[in-house]
Amino acid sequence: MAETSDQQQKKSLETTDIPVGEILRRTRVHYKLSLQDVETNLRIRAEQLEALESCDMSRLPGQVYALGFVRTYSEYLGLDGDKMVGLFKAQLNVKPVRVMSAPNVPSSEAVLPPRWLVIGGLLLLLVFVAIWMTMQGRERIAVEEIPPVTPAIQEAIYQPPEPVVEEVPVVETEGGESTLQGIVLNIRENSWVEIRDGKGDKILSRVLRAGDQYFVPDRPELTISIGNAGGVDLVVDGQILKTLGSSGEVVRDMPLNSQELKLKYGG
Repeated sequence: MAETSDQQQKKSLETTDIPVGEILRRTRVHYKLSLQDVETNLRIRAEQLEALESCDMSRLPGQVYALGFVRTYSEYLGLDGDKMVGLFKAQLNVKPVRVMSAPNVPSSEAVLPPRWLVIGGLLLLLVFVAIWMTMQGRERIAVEEIPPVTPAIQEAIYQPPEPVVEEVPVVETEGGESTLQGIVLNIRENSWVEIRDGKGDKILSRVLRAGDQYFVPDRPELTISIGNAGGVDLVVDGQILKTLGSSGEVVRDMPLNSQELKLKYGG
């Protein structure tokens, strides 16, 4: 039976040449997160995150730590940590180049190469460097043309939505209808969401996917930050509010006060 288009995309992604660091960087940028934002939440230094996104292993404390960073960073962005680690391992599995050592030549027989041979070798090296840079440029253009979040990426490396179970008070109105009390987030577009309490401790800090629903705990002095304000609908005490911003707009540290939200966004 022939593979469907989605299956082919998923298989090609699992063996993609797109560096894991590039996927992480594009996902972070898509959600309007800075390296400092991620550093604050994950306690991984921004310099190490930048090295990971650049696939610069020389600036990381070792492969074991790098694998841990990939898993933690991926799951923070809503990606599947296991699949991203597997992809990272596959991309690191490069066969070492075997270097043939030159035969030992007695010092008495050592002869300096002719000048023309040295110049020719340098010119040949420059040609190889130019070709390599051209190929790298083409590869970079191909990577830059890849959308930050595509259905294939979502299918292959995004985590399935985690069920959120919260006890939400239900109030029966005079007409006998039941109304949910409290604040509910309905996610229409993928968005990074962070909720903190009055002490600055995180209640929630991750990417919520389209179709997710999150019931905000009934606690005082909560604030919310959203990476895609136009993709998140707030429902307060059963009332659907206006969107907090346009698609892609970032909202930071907005108080989650039911009365204030209804006054400002209740229409």
